[in-house]
Amino acid sequence: MAVLIIVLVLFFGISYVKAPPDTAFIITGLRKQMTLIGKTGFRIPRLERVDKIPLNLIQVDIKTASAVPTKEFINIFVDGVLARVIREINESDRLNVWEKYVNNESVDRKK
Repeated sequence: MAVLIIVLVLFFGISYVKAPPDTAFIITGLRKQMTLIGKTGFRIPRLERVDKIPLNLIQVDIKTASAVPTKEFINIFVDGVLARVIREINESDRLNVWEKYVNNESVDRKK
């Protein structure tokens, strides 16, 4: 009986997830997708995945693969950095933001 209680306590301890107010935790897997911002929740270990998106400044490198013509018909290559702040994530945009963030290797995930 004591072993069962210890196993249950360990399972709930591993499953417990607490998201700070400046980070969105997106839990995907067996159940419906769940987004936590400044909240707590539970996930099923090994069956559900937790991805973290910072809600502060995100920098994305933008580079053109080929030359872009200007109004004067001069071909130029463009390199730039986009700085984006995600304040709120709407219900309809959660999956899109998650897919773009997770699949983009050029995103600087530093604070």
